[in-house]
Amino acid sequence: MNLLRLPFVVLIDIFKNMDFKDKFLISLLSKRARKTLKLTSAVVHLSFELMADFIIYTGTPGSGLEVTDEEFDYLIGGEVMRLSIGPTGVILREIWAYKRLLLANHLLDTFRKPTISVGFHFPTEPLSAWEFMKMINKRKLCVKSFTYDTFRPSSKFIPRILDECTEVTDLIYIKTIFPEDFVYTPPRLFKVREFCVSVTFNWFDIESFTSCRRIIIHETYRSPEYWNTFFRNWMDSEAPLEYMSCRLKGIFDFPLIVDGLSNDRAVVQLCPHIDRLNLRMDLLRLPLLPLIEVFKNMDFHEKFLISFLSKRARNTLTVTSEKLHLTFHLSGGLFIDSEPCDYCSRSRVTNKVSDCLIEGNVIRMSIGPIGVISREKSPQKQLLLANYVLDTFKCSFINIIFYDPTLPSSAWEFMKMINHRQLSVHTLFYYIKSNSSEFIPRILDECTEVIDYVVIYPMFPDDFIYTPPRPFKAREICVTGSANWFNFEDFVSCRRVRFPLNKKSKWTSKSWNIFFRNWLNSDDPLEHMWCFNSYRLNFPQMIKGLSNGRTQRQRRNKWIEVNRKDGSEFVIGKADDHFYIMSKEEHFEYLKST
Repeated sequence: MNLLRLPFVVLIDIFKNMDFKDKFLISLLSKRARKTLKLTSAVVHLSFELMADFIIYTGTPGSGLEVTDEEFDYLIGGEVMRLSIGPTGVILREIWAYKRLLLANHLLDTFRKPTISVGFHFPTEPLSAWEFMKMINKRKLCVKSFTYDTFRPSSKFIPRILDECTEVTDLIYIKTIFPEDFVYTPPRLFKVREFCVSVTFNWFDIESFTSCRRIIIHETYRSPEYWNTFFRNWMDSEAPLEYMSCRLKGIFDFPLIVDGLSNDRAVVQLCPHIDRLNLRMDLLRLPLLPLIEVFKNMDFHEKFLISFLSKRARNTLTVTSEKLHLTFHLSGGLFIDSEPCDYCSRSRVTNKVSDCLIEGNVIRMSIGPIGVISREKSPQKQLLLANYVLDTFKCSFINIIFYDPTLPSSAWEFMKMINHRQLSVHTLFYYIKSNSSEFIPRILDECTEVIDYVVIYPMFPDDFIYTPPRPFKAREICVTGSANWFNFEDFVSCRRVRFPLNKKSKWTSKSWNIFFRNWLNSDDPLEHMWCFNSYRLNFPQMIKGLSNGRTQRQRRNKWIEVNRKDGSEFVIGKADDHFYIMSKEEHFEYLKST
């Protein structure tokens, strides 16, 4: 049918279900088709990437581009263009600047008032970048982000390009080599929220960009006196700047940089972190309700440094901050993660080392947005840092991981400290291979209150047998490696248990039969068991007399169905080198996955 003769209301719904490729091809039919498309299509965000090819796609930078590898010739603005088109964008396979402008203008005439992101990459010439930005600004479109990442120095065109960026709203990222004698002065205030400069910075007069809320500079040679004067002027101004990050190059005198800026005496040394709220106003005098909102928007790094300002600062932080999920990872050093996880990730902690004073002891550490790493090997200093964090931040629950070369004595001291505070430990992973008959039972005694998951991978002495002083509360306990110390019957208070059988295990097929009978007639919480290394056991003897039904089989699995005294239905089964107990429902899912 003649699509373009449908009413606008209908066309709006039709175009909603079309991808970029469909709309683009419709726009090539005629001027009327393109005009109708513009009137009825929803507002989109277009990203323009100028490099060896010219790439245009719907969505913000990094959202991905789907195009076919096929190339066809299309007539646009009187010029034949070699294009690859896909569901989310189009690629012009030619380098001619005038063709790129023609294609961009065609799309901007096709879509109604789109928001824009622009990226210029090598080998784009500065002249082409300037012409492109002029065309965008002439249309008075909203440019959300601007990236200039091309090593083409040009004293003539670079200031003109920057002049065209003053209306960008969200992000400007400049990574290029400017001439050494070039200094840029904006003709009007920049409106962008964040301005990021990399590689060279001599052209960037920071005081001319305090209209931005965030400034990130990767390297600078500016003197401490310059920074001190800048901070004083900024504190007395009404400039919107509220965050600045600067990587200082070479040796610098941080006390001189912040001399006279604050009445609070910080005990953090070599940490070039200055928080605007601490300098421009007395943050800690705010009412508690606003403070709660302020601290919600701070990362761990910022709050941790605030805690060193004074006892009052630390107490206020403790009262107003949200509860954290802390993970303590002891592996020679100590890593504390402020986000919930089973295993710690150090990728977001800086490698920069700082000296902090805690209870009269200087502790070397690295601090990042999600946590802190102690660079000390001393167990005493690690405990000091852990206690400091626990005194500063409220915890909803804790995860603990012990790895070699941590000593069993250090693990015991750490667990005692945690339990003395009566904190909720959700998971515990113990991967210390050191033999210690003295400390291992003490460590295990401290684990009885763990709530969720306990994993033990030890190398305990051959003659060591552990008897818990009270039932374990953990939902699941998993033993790997050596299990000669593990008396399974002492852990049926856990819902799920996994462990291997040792060659010298006392458990025979007959003893397992007795255990199954007792378990079926008990109220023990155990509902899942998985036992490895069970080659020598005779499954028919293990299940003899437990069920009136016949043994069922499927591939390598064989099992029987049993009922406990409360009527709940379970399965006892065997497959290859392991046997198991699990609920009937879980067993059904297990068979589907094998």
